[in-house]
Amino acid sequence: MDNIWTVINTGIAGLVGLTIILVRSHLNGKKRHDPIKNQNIIDDNVIAALNYIKKELNADRVLIQEFHNGGKYYSGNSQHKLSITYEVCGKGISSIFRKFQNVRVTALCNIIKKTIHKKSFVMQCKDDDCPFIHDLEQYGVNSIAYGVLKTLTDRTMGLLSIQYIKRDKKILTERERKIIDRQRKIISGYLVSHDF
Repeated sequence: MDNIWTVINTGIAGLVGLTIILVRSHLNGKKRHDPIKNQNIIDDNVIAALNYIKKELNADRVLIQEFHNGGKYYSGNSQHKLSITYEVCGKGISSIFRKFQNVRVTALCNIIKKTIHKKSFVMQCKDDDCPFIHDLEQYGVNSIAYGVLKTLTDRTMGLLSIQYIKRDKKILTERERKIIDRQRKIISGYLVSHDF
């Protein structure tokens, strides 16, 4: 009789153990990292920040350009490039998102140098001889304010571009500089969180 109870208790303990394992496995499966869902949350936050900048600075188009490696030259050196990764446009303003992908960094060397040094600045398109600016002029851009996007370890990872098409923007007020500075730091945080 004791052997029967031992077998029954062992069977019940085994079923309980197996049930616990299956329940844990099921619950862990629900907690798993969903990269698309997480990326969508990041994207929503970046787009909200860009819309905020567009509204507060009365801009026509606001976008993010992120640096990336575009392959290698035969010399073995990396091709450094940047691409538009996010964009918001005002009513009646066309998108340039797909037109400026894999742009060589050398096309923006003066802009990148100024942006890294000044953190944010505004420029008139007609006053600059940068090839990239001439391309933007073809899409109606009159003035652009730039802000640098950096990691917490001070690595430059991209540019915040605030574009004016319907009007010229000659200077940034102190309030506008503060908005750009605060938002570029917030956006940088979102972009760094891509890896999580």
